[in-house]
Amino acid sequence: RNKALFPMVPGKQFWEDLYPDGSILKLHDIQKGGVFTCQASEGVWGGEASARVDVLDSVLAGSRCPGEGPWSPSSPGLQASTHCPRGYHGTATRMCLLIEPGKGRWQVPDYSNCLSHHTALITNNFIRLTLGFEGTTVRDTVFEIASWLGGRTRGHP
Repeated sequence: RNKALFPMVPGKQFWEDLYPDGSILKLHDIQKGGVFTCQASEGVWGGEASARVDVLDSVLAGSRCPGEGPWSPSSPGLQASTHCPRGYHGTATRMCLLIEPGKGRWQVPDYSNCLSHHTALITNNFIRLTLGFEGTTVRDTVFEIASWLGGRTRGHP
């Protein structure tokens, strides 16, 4: 939990191995949320997946921000996340705030972690260039950046 291995506590938190399909994490009577990550490796291959667990105050549970487009319903004080819009990759986030008792309101979405596929291509070409690979030239990369910036009409997706 939160990048640290936690000990199993029978009746409170423990995991169950279900090879080859995965594992089940069971939590009982938790008081605080966190990010739980499962790491797996076999030989040179490895991977990980994370899940965020939020603990809700029963008083605030009725003050949810409603689901809206790609945003799932959320409780006040929590940050929701979703995939970036088409043509971009990364994760967009949005806060749900309590504006008055019993009423939550969505804040403006944060798309700062959304990267367009074209921007990623330019970035990767630039990185290849700085590492000495000859897939592109300095002139072509600078021209591509200038062309892309000149064609921009919006600040975010």
